[in-house]
Amino acid sequence: GCELYECNDITVKDKDNKYFHLICLIRNEQGRKDLNKVITKSNFEGFYFKPRCTIEDLKPYAENFVISSACLASKIAREDDFNKCIEYVNEYKTVFPYFYLEMQSHHHQDQCLYNQKILELSKITNTPFIITTDSHAPKKEDLYYQDKLIQIGRKSTNNDKNAIENSEVYEGCYMQTEDEIHECMDSQIGYENVCIGLENTNKVADLIDNVDMPFQSPQLPTFPLPERFKDNNEFLWHLIKQGWKDRGFDKFTKEEQQVRRTRLNYEMKVIHEMGFDGYFLFVWDFVNAAKKLGIEVGKGRGSAAGSLVCYCCHITDIDPIKYGLIFERFLNPERVGLPDIDTDVGDRDVIIKYLVDKYGEDRVCQIINYSYITPTVAITDVGKILGFPYNQMQKLSQKFTFDKWDDCIKVNPNLIHDNPQYADLFDIASHLSGRVKTVSIHAGGVGIVDTSINDYMPMKLGTKGEHVIQVDKHYIEDIGIVKFDLLGVATLNLVKEIKDDLHLDPWDYDINNAKFENDRPTYELLASGKTNGVFQVESAGMKDLLIRLKPKLEQLDFEVISVILALYRPDSMGALDEYVEMAIGGSRPPSIHPDMDKILKDTNYCMIYQEQLLDIVKKFGGRTYGGADLFRKAIGKFFCRLG
Repeated sequence: GCELYECNDITVKDKDNKYFHLICLIRNEQGRKDLNKVITKSNFEGFYFKPRCTIEDLKPYAENFVISSACLASKIAREDDFNKCIEYVNEYKTVFPYFYLEMQSHHHQDQCLYNQKILELSKITNTPFIITTDSHAPKKEDLYYQDKLIQIGRKSTNNDKNAIENSEVYEGCYMQTEDEIHECMDSQIGYENVCIGLENTNKVADLIDNVDMPFQSPQLPTFPLPERFKDNNEFLWHLIKQGWKDRGFDKFTKEEQQVRRTRLNYEMKVIHEMGFDGYFLFVWDFVNAAKKLGIEVGKGRGSAAGSLVCYCCHITDIDPIKYGLIFERFLNPERVGLPDIDTDVGDRDVIIKYLVDKYGEDRVCQIINYSYITPTVAITDVGKILGFPYNQMQKLSQKFTFDKWDDCIKVNPNLIHDNPQYADLFDIASHLSGRVKTVSIHAGGVGIVDTSINDYMPMKLGTKGEHVIQVDKHYIEDIGIVKFDLLGVATLNLVKEIKDDLHLDPWDYDINNAKFENDRPTYELLASGKTNGVFQVESAGMKDLLIRLKPKLEQLDFEVISVILALYRPDSMGALDEYVEMAIGGSRPPSIHPDMDKILKDTNYCMIYQEQLLDIVKKFGGRTYGGADLFRKAIGKFFCRLG
């Protein structure tokens, strides 16, 4: 269900057009979809400080809703004219066959008077009433922490008058038991009336089916095929054959061609058996559209660079055979999961518009992004409202560097015991850690569906009018929506501007042009560490690493650039100093096995790439690449648990 904001006219956007709370509960699965439509329309068309709707917006779906009159912020509560209130009740009853008046269990004087008003309206209009609790927290003891969260949001301290008053107002706003409701309300409306209200509340529960989110595997939308192709697989092979010539493979030696034919047949077998032909066509479509629209597209990033199909379809511009990239890192036949093709574009908004125009605005969405309160932030924020000195909290927060509170305590087991002066701080911070802090739009995720986004979840508007589904990237696929990764990279716009200004031929800046592997000015620039604005190598740590590896870069060693990008990742940081030392003349470690040496030779006998791990597991563990990739993921989870 949802607490809606009801107004008289969503087209009127001024302060005199007031809005009020109204509770809408769904009765069935269709009601869930209908409510999604109402919420989406409230955001898209009715937003004015709040997402607003009218009774007329709800009317077409009335059979699938249970409506209640809501709290002290409702239209009935805000109306002093009792006769007007009677009119409102009768209007609701005319539209909604399942309408209930609502009381709430709270000691506040305004709520007590309103409960008595509801009782009187119930008698006069012959309308059943229900009793609810205005739940701002699940348990009474949780209100304390909810109060602190509000203080952080309002930037107030424990001593602020407003903070104290706020705490008192919400004192009873938790999920009360039946006994607690009687204790609160018997003196307000009488024991028998409380029993009637609770019985009606149970009747409302009986009216509602067991409706839950339809969790399911991602449903790939239908790709609009050209008429002469019978299915996705046939069209994808058509694109591959075109790409074979475009990439010049027909001019390769017979041996080189056979290697690529074997690889393509294997990749397409895996893609087709896993049912992902259509996924590649969707990505090909928007990458192709971007290029036709003159938008700069990245050459290939992430595991998709290991796919020869992606290379032939011009989704990526990196030949995985040439660089020894492994397909199973991208798509593993032994692990069920969608492909993950990271596509970088210069002007993302234009491509989103292209997708909306082609597939429909109700079928395409961007994805909401929730950022959570980390232990580090919890310590500093709570410390502020408790009045601890800023510098003191900054120093303390450095001990809370993991994403989860429990992991921080495991690493510092005596921290709480040794610092009793922070007992309240630790208590509050532990309860607030992990809560949602801010809401934004995911930088890359785009969802496309066959029917309507509202069949899954409602949408809201972003600050620039973006259509954003209200479920984040962690759960988008769990509810059945396929996520495509389309990242806007401003650097690509700069590349395009320079290219246009210099009137460059596309081949002059194509990554497959051999001259770029030996372009001394480029290597010298990297070795200087002057890489502001250069994607992936602009951080202070990256600049330092580039400078330390200057001797290797000055040798025009292209492999070093790949190693640098791989080294500065959590999985490889432990090998960073060891690699640098050997790269600039240090002695190599003792040999473990000749076959191991072959795998690690190009990275100074340090395990840098995930592909190297796959090769080692395949060679020494007798696993397929698919099985080796499962092993890679398993040890990743194991080390995460170790912290």
